[in-house]
Amino acid sequence: YKRQGRGCPFMCDFCTSRVLYGGTMRYKTNEQIIAELEQLHNLGYRGIFILDDNLAGEHTRAREIVMAIRDWNNSKKEPVMFSTNASVDIATQSDLGQLFSEALITNVFVGIETPSSDSLAGAGKYQNLKSDVMGDVEALHGVGIDVAAGIMVGFDDDDLSIFRRQADFLQKLSTPVIFAGMMLAPEGTKLKERLMGEGRIIEIEGCGDHTRETNVIPKQMTQGQLKQGYFGMMNELYDEFNFLDRVRGALERYPDPSPLSRRYKPREARKVFKLISVMYQLLFYYITGGRRLLTMFIHYLGVMVKHRKHVFTVIYWLIAYKHFREMLKGHGVFKKVRLEDEAYESRSSAVYDK
Repeated sequence: YKRQGRGCPFMCDFCTSRVLYGGTMRYKTNEQIIAELEQLHNLGYRGIFILDDNLAGEHTRAREIVMAIRDWNNSKKEPVMFSTNASVDIATQSDLGQLFSEALITNVFVGIETPSSDSLAGAGKYQNLKSDVMGDVEALHGVGIDVAAGIMVGFDDDDLSIFRRQADFLQKLSTPVIFAGMMLAPEGTKLKERLMGEGRIIEIEGCGDHTRETNVIPKQMTQGQLKQGYFGMMNELYDEFNFLDRVRGALERYPDPSPLSRRYKPREARKVFKLISVMYQLLFYYITGGRRLLTMFIHYLGVMVKHRKHVFTVIYWLIAYKHFREMLKGHGVFKKVRLEDEAYESRSSAVYDK
């Protein structure tokens, strides 16, 4: 993990980035960035997460940094693959998305949040209203960037239809990995200040895992309905064959790997016994997980063969799917809560109102 800079110019009312680090972007010098990368490379790291809240917060400076990283990475016999956080507008800022790809910054968490323009406007996330998010994600896939979609439910404009709308939207978006959570109002944010004034905050000690709890009392549903709808949506998104369809959709957009990405090998792949161990664990998990999971896995192997040029990305998605499936099991809701629009108002939500 490393940081290139701090700050975020956007004013999303639920986000702590601006509260903690301010709205002015401050970046390290290119020389300092490259010196730190050189140290990490010498220590054997070939996968690095750039911790910036928004690496592309200031587009001109971001271009300079990404080009410096690209040139440094191209000089290496064993290049590094980077992950980071960025706003979706990297797709519309001239060549910025392409530069990310050329630098091998190819795993990018993007706060998509919601298909509801009213919710985006209400939260102050205007940057997502300036273009077609569906088209932006397709464009990023088209230059080889794996978009991890950040999603939330529980905005003030969300009614009981949002869970079905989100699931359908995300399926069309074709992002295999989806980080979804219930709306949370962190300390110091404008959202928490407003909801405190409206009497819509429940103080929960240690509340920070928005895949399990929320401190927000929703406006158009009960908290129990929010939890039920969220878990139902997650079960639908991480249904075996819905996940497989998103993988296929993303890969159909992907270009051939660049010369730099073809040289990349994760650390596990450079150690034979480690690679065997990882593959054995995956095989055991998918083969022994039941008929439906096994059937999906058999189809997935076909996808892997067809798109073998992207084999490391495809394996990463398989590992990520296992993570989210186990997360839902850990919450005790895997395949126990379903996305049924008509059932939300009539079904008891007492089990979720603890």
